[in-house]
Amino acid sequence: MQKRPEDAKKEEQLFIYLQKSYADAQKGIPNSMNKIIEEVCRKNKDIPQIGLWVELFNRLLLQLQRNGNDAKMVIDIVLYKIPWFTSDNHFQVLPQFKKILFTILSMSPSQLVTIYRFLVQKLSLQMLIDSEQTRDDIPCEVMGQSYPSKAALQQQILVMTEAYQLTAENQIVKLSESHKQFIKEILIHHPKADEKLKGMQDIGYGYFPSKNKSKCFYIIKKDNTQEDISYIKGIDGLYNDIYRDKYFKSSNNIHSDAAIQIICEIIQIYKLSKEKLLETLSDLFPHKNQSEIHQRVYATNCMKLSDRIPELRSRIFKMVYIKILQIDSEIKYDPQCNNFIIKTTLQQQLNKKHRDDMCKKVDHLLFILFDYLDSKLGIANKSIFQMELNEDLIFKIFRELQSVFQEIMLKNQYYRMAHYVFLYFCSLPNSLQRINQLFLSQLVQNIRSNTLSKTEKINSLYYLSSLLVRCNSIKSTVFVKAVELLLEYLNDKSQQIEVELEHHLVQMMIFLISTKSPQLEILKNQIHEAILKKSSTLQHIHYDILVKFNEVLLRSKSDDLRQKLIEITANTISKHIGNNCQGDLITNYHSPNTPQKLIYDHESLLSRTSTQRTVVHKNQLDFYQPFNSMTLIYSEPFIKEFYRYDSELIKDEGGSLNNSHVEEKRIPHYHDGEKPQKKVKQ
Repeated sequence: MQKRPEDAKKEEQLFIYLQKSYADAQKGIPNSMNKIIEEVCRKNKDIPQIGLWVELFNRLLLQLQRNGNDAKMVIDIVLYKIPWFTSDNHFQVLPQFKKILFTILSMSPSQLVTIYRFLVQKLSLQMLIDSEQTRDDIPCEVMGQSYPSKAALQQQILVMTEAYQLTAENQIVKLSESHKQFIKEILIHHPKADEKLKGMQDIGYGYFPSKNKSKCFYIIKKDNTQEDISYIKGIDGLYNDIYRDKYFKSSNNIHSDAAIQIICEIIQIYKLSKEKLLETLSDLFPHKNQSEIHQRVYATNCMKLSDRIPELRSRIFKMVYIKILQIDSEIKYDPQCNNFIIKTTLQQQLNKKHRDDMCKKVDHLLFILFDYLDSKLGIANKSIFQMELNEDLIFKIFRELQSVFQEIMLKNQYYRMAHYVFLYFCSLPNSLQRINQLFLSQLVQNIRSNTLSKTEKINSLYYLSSLLVRCNSIKSTVFVKAVELLLEYLNDKSQQIEVELEHHLVQMMIFLISTKSPQLEILKNQIHEAILKKSSTLQHIHYDILVKFNEVLLRSKSDDLRQKLIEITANTISKHIGNNCQGDLITNYHSPNTPQKLIYDHESLLSRTSTQRTVVHKNQLDFYQPFNSMTLIYSEPFIKEFYRYDSELIKDEGGSLNNSHVEEKRIPHYHDGEKPQKKVKQ
């Protein structure tokens, strides 16, 4: 539509003013330019006026390009000053913004990384609070009553406490029921609310246990004990929750979708820039110490972006998985408290909340990957057509993750939860079942390899045994073939097998024949003969495995071979008990100086006598790991159909069981059933 003469004249005057202001700013006189920026960036600015200024900035860029002048200042203003994604009015003129972006790229393709970084930042959380409004000025609501600021809420509590007169230093006055509920609404946001409010019966008010005559609230427990608690910390926690929930919002709706759309349009034109985009996505992925919300929103938007750029799907999936590994490596096991701990790079033990945060982050990120795979496979609606349609994609993703497994995961033993992705892949139905054959085959090749390190080979062995025992979806033929190849390797005299690897191989054979005897019936005699030949290694085998093996032998049909094995295992077990020793295979696996080694106090699945003590493992990949679903809450539904829990293993094997040692299903360490529910009202 043709502009009216007066509008065209006004636009021309504004453009001249913009040119002059830019020239002055280049000379170090930024006053006029700052006024223009302030005017353009006002969030209540009329949409037509915003559109007009955007067109003028675009004209200025084109003019600078023609004249060969520096346009860095204009680019910085366009990208970093104007609130495109945080102001609804500015968001309405996004088409003009895209026009400017392509003008910038036509002027200088080297700005591609800068533009990618600007757009990828919109895939994370965005702060939508006005810069002039501080956190303490946010209005809040408690018990149906609104307060305009933190100071107003604090004043209300001070007024409330004037109703309670204290006549002695050690006097604690119980609050009325209405005051009690009011204060409780605030105290549940205290950083130590779980600990402080546990067993609460009443809330009291009295002097703080010090000489400064200050007063505080007290939690009166059911056993009549009293514990002081800070309402100021409760108010701080309340405002932190409101600030996060109300003034930070996920940009994974229309704002992030718009950023993704612009990225895709740029990729269509600059097809060779995909590597730069991947590097940017990885660089801007939230740090492992950032909150679970940041991690989840960013990962979700990355997967949405991968759907728009099919050729990058598998690599983006791989990038997210590597970030999961970085968080997972921070989760360590503490034998003293029989729980997980988190250690920083300085090996300092952090508190329980930080530990729980790490577990939640991994769990949420795994959930996102599982949900993405389920959607591509059509598992939710059992669509075989959809599964066949995306078969190539799934194999491509698996291949990418297999390289991560070989290059990263096998080289150490720090990962506790990320392995679930491989259990998932090994459990896919129909034509995708060959994935578990490929993965098991790779593990067997690793074990038989002459080029991999001892650690990589032993880790491969433990991953293999864990899969064979835990995964319900592996066919018997594949299972038997894997064990057969390992038996062949173990019996091959031409192979120079490391001593530790040989011990672990024998232990694996004993463990599998004890827990999977029906599937291995065809190989039973071969396995027994191999164990008999390697009987000198039995002194290094874990006590529980030997006991279980002895029980299985006693229940099986007797012959000369089995009788010899019964005698040997019984003698070895007697030596273990007499020497107060549980087998040194695992305890000798690590050197004392191994960094970040994990000591796992494993509760036996078998009944113990009073003379038997619990062994301390120094290898986290023992025969029940890595697939321990106790650590998951959100992701477990994706794998529970094909995961065999400890209770199921015992039931299948018909072995004895001490109930106190049964793994509690679906009770993650970071989930506290007694935790008070926070009620945040805006």
